[in-house]
This record gives sequence, structure tokens and C-alpha cells, in this order.
Amino acid sequence: MKRHSPLVSRSRWNRNPNRKVALPFSSNKGRYIAQSIVLIVALPSTTCHKVLAQGSSKSDSAAFRSTFINASLAASYTTSQNWQPTDFQNYAIAGSLFIQDDLQRTNRRHQHKLLADLSYLKFVDSIWVKGADRFQLNLLWSRNEKKWTHSYSVLFFTQFLPTETSVYDPVSETTQRAHIGGPLVPAGLELSYGATWYPWPASSIQFSFATAKLSSTPKATLQNTNVQHLAEAGNTVLDMQYGASMLVNINHPLTDRIDWMNTSRFFANGLDRDRVNFEVRNRVIIKLWKCLQLRFDTRVGYDPLVNYDLRFSQEIMLGVFYERRRSNTAPVPAAP
Repeated sequence: MKRHSPLVSRSRWNRNPNRKVALPFSSNKGRYIAQSIVLIVALPSTTCHKVLAQGSSKSDSAAFRSTFINASLAASYTTSQNWQPTDFQNYAIAGSLFIQDDLQRTNRRHQHKLLADLSYLKFVDSIWVKGADRFQLNLLWSRNEKKWTHSYSVLFFTQFLPTETSVYDPVSETTQRAHIGGPLVPAGLELSYGATWYPWPASSIQFSFATAKLSSTPKATLQNTNVQHLAEAGNTVLDMQYGASMLVNINHPLTDRIDWMNTSRFFANGLDRDRVNFEVRNRVIIKLWKCLQLRFDTRVGYDPLVNYDLRFSQEIMLGVFYERRRSNTAPVPAAP
């Protein structure tokens, strides 16, 4: 009997284009998960390939680069509704970090931002409870064409520490503290393609026509039981959505002593209350004296996976800060 080498067998397989491969999933839900994973992996790879390919242009040998860093430690008074298991009005200690890197070439640009916030609330009974907790990374690449600026973006957000809450045990008639979530729970990853508008040098607004969103949410925070989830793993639910989105990143000085910062995101794949979610974060910074700042932070959000209530938070902060701005125009080596 004549044996065929693996190469010959592989070539015969390729000559049969109509042959189908059975996926190791027996249900439509399994196929949907497989398609979602393929999309999550393929879209960033395609984006990076196009961005690196654009770097070989000889006309882009010179570039303008600017870097902005702002770190602060402040005392604050916080009012919160529907963000935590219970509403509160209390004092807190808050720390924040904001880093932005902006690189502009002849016909292309990237704008990357990292945001981090962590605060602890002080209650009357000497208990410190975590308040704001955010880690967010925005990566934006854009290229100027004849009629419009097309762009690719990656948005990732999560929290640093578990959220503490009080749970009443009817058996022992005592109140116990429980920890919910942690890093990557909750979390979200959005991959988008669309058009970008730059209203000011360090600001951008992206309108995305195609957005894939993957999110994880702790079961303990879910109050809406009418939503069907993609998958469940332990105490976490996973959801996958496709739709349109808008990302707003504003970092603009209004005057010599007043700065305006805004990081907002909107997502929708329908016109009813179950298919829309958004989060608006607005910050006004007043520079009082040297390293002393007064800040007003406003946060508004809506997520139907949690509940149908509009969430609101307002913080007034007074504290010290470190700020550094650096910009230069210099030749930048072309990408290989």
C-alpha cells in the first residue's frame, strides 16, 4: 500500500474548497461564543497591521509629540446615587492619575490615554469604605483621507479592588461584610472603527459605526433579571454586543487657571432602554495656588444590565497635585 506524506494530504484537502469543518460546539450559543472570540482576536490584529504599515511613509519623517501627566491627592465631599449598593453623602480621600500621549504626523495621528481613580469614604462609625475605583485605557489611531478622518480605537476599563458591601444573615441575625468583584470583574473591552474629530489639540471625539463590546459583570450587582447573558462563569456573567458608539476625550484649558476634562462613552445597538448604555465623566479643575487645586467631578451613567435607574455622583475635591506638560517637534524614525 502506497502511503502519502502529510504534505500531499494537506494539498488534497486544500483542493476541496467545499468541504466544511465541524466546530466543536453543538449549540447556536457555542457558535456565537466562538465567533465573538474570533472577532475580538482578529480586529486588534488587523488594526495593528494597518497602523504599522502606515508607518513606512517617507513623508512622515517629522512629527509633533506632546505628553501630559497629572497626579493628585485630595480630600473630597461626595454625593452618590445608584453607584453603590447604598446611596451616601460623605467625606473621602481620593487619588487620581491621568496620562496622555499625543503623536501627530503629516496625515496620521495617535492619541493614547490612561486614567486611574481610587477613593475611600469615611463614615461616622470609623469605617473606611471604597468609593470611586477606576482603571481606563483609551488607544486611538487615526489617518486623514481626502474627505474624512477614519480611526480605530481600543477601550478597556475595570477596577482595582473588590467592592465591599453589607449582607444581613437572617439565621444568625447579624450583618456581615462581603466582597464583590475585583480586577476584571466588572470590566469592559470595546473595539471600534469610525471617524474622529479633533476640536482642540489634545481632545478628540470618535463616532464609531462598528463597535464590538465584551463585558463582565458580578452577579451580585445585577438587579435586572430580564436580560439574557452570553455566558455565566461562577459569580460573573459575560455579555457580547455589536452596535454603534461614541467616545469623547476632552483635555482643554479654558483659561490660564481653569482646565476642562471629559471622558465619556456611549453605546447603542437599538432604540429601547435595554440596548443603550452610557457613562459621562466631567471634571473642572481650578488652579488656586502652585500645587493646590479645586476640582469638581460629575459622573452620570446608565447600564440596563444592572438596573434601569440613572446613576449620579458629584465630588468636590481640594488637594495637592503634580502636573507636567512636554511637547516637541523632532524627526521620528519611520516604522519598519
